[in-house]
Amino acid sequence: MWQEFIDVMSKLLETYKAMLRVSKDKRKVLVQVDMTALEDLLTKEQSLIATVGKLEKEREIVLQKIAAAEHIIEPMAKMTDLFSLCSNKEAAVLKNIHEELNTIVAQVTENSATNELLISGALSAVNYNLNRLSDASVGNTYAAEGKETVLKTKKFDFKA
Repeated sequence: MWQEFIDVMSKLLETYKAMLRVSKDKRKVLVQVDMTALEDLLTKEQSLIATVGKLEKEREIVLQKIAAAEHIIEPMAKMTDLFSLCSNKEAAVLKNIHEELNTIVAQVTENSATNELLISGALSAVNYNLNRLSDASVGNTYAAEGKETVLKTKKFDFKA
C-alpha cells in the first residue's frame, strides 16, 4: 500500500513539474503574443489539470486503504502525519516528494499569477486599441430602478 501511495505521489509530482514547464513556456508565448503557440499550451495545460484531478482521486483512494489498514489515520490526513506510520525508507521518499511538491506547486501558483497579469494587460491594450480605432466613446448612465447601463457612441461606420 505504501509503495502504491509513493507511486501516485511521484506521478503527481511529475505532472506538476510538467505544469511548471508549461507555465514558463506560456509566459514566453504571452510576451511574444504568439496566439497559435498559446492555444497549444492551453490544450496541454488543460490535459495536465485533468491528470492532476485523476491523480488526486487515486491518492484519496490509496489513503482510504491505508486508513482502513492502520486504523490510526483519517483519509484526509496531512502528509507529515503519515511519515511516522511507514518504514524509514518509505518515509524518506515521501518527505522528499512532499518537499519538492510544495516547492513546485508554489512556483506554478506564482507563474500562474504572473501569466494572469500578462493576459489582463494584453486584453486591456487590445480593448484600448479597438476603441481608439473605432473612435468609440463609452459613457455610464442610469436607467430605471437605478440600474447602470452603458451607452456606446461609435463614429465609425461598420456598414460600409
